[in-house]
Amino acid sequence: MLASLLFRRLALVVAVLGGSSQAALAQGPGTGELLVYRTESLTSATRDALVRELATRPDLKVVYACVPAGLIAFEATSEGAHDQVAGLLRQQNERASVERLDMDMPELEQLCSQQRGQ
Repeated sequence: MLASLLFRRLALVVAVLGGSSQAALAQGPGTGELLVYRTESLTSATRDALVRELATRPDLKVVYACVPAGLIAFEATSEGAHDQVAGLLRQQNERASVERLDMDMPELEQLCSQQRGQ
């Protein structure tokens, strides 16, 4: 029941992100590690580029993004994914800060909601 609720919530979030995010929705939720980052360089275009770049990789995918807050979450099923994700984010803007956050999906959604409400 909880997994079903989580899947529906993730599906709604991904659907709201736009057409380019449909690839992430089609893959469905997995059992990987959630990697959450905050970066000042996150834009809709950056998010879409990351989704496209990761579409062919079974070990890493974008599962959530909140552009106004600069938050993006990945699901990783391979070792060393943290370094790969940080590298991908830095490729988008070498001077932008990239900070890893230790939080779960409900905390991430709450932080995004707070940022949108400001």
